[in-house]
Amino acid sequence: SPAGTNLKRRYGDYPNPVIVQPALSANNVTDFSEEMPEPIGGIANMQRKIRYPREVRRAGIEGRVVIQFIIDEQGNVTYPFVINSILKELDEEAIRVIQATKFIPGKTNGKPVKVKMSIPIRFQLN
Repeated sequence: SPAGTNLKRRYGDYPNPVIVQPALSANNVTDFSEEMPEPIGGIANMQRKIRYPREVRRAGIEGRVVIQFIIDEQGNVTYPFVINSILKELDEEAIRVIQATKFIPGKTNGKPVKVKMSIPIRFQLN
């Protein structure tokens, strides 16, 4: 479609906005815990929160944005950033969806811990 062509031309080689986050390498953050964090309501609940940007929908662009972040001891998302980008608008929406999600915190030895995670957000037109 013409709209898709313009959108791809405008954002075609959108650089991956990976920013090194010092908190992701902090000593009190782990990659794994005995009980890993889980999104309340599951991944399907996260997917239902997606608001496909109108221009991107019209252009027919689909794909997967991967967001890396930390779940803190209270189950909150902190330090989200894009590690696999499709398009600026979809990257921003994926971060919004992750930040709008509350998690059951990870636990080690029965105590909540900070855990680094990565989750793909799939953008798929019906």
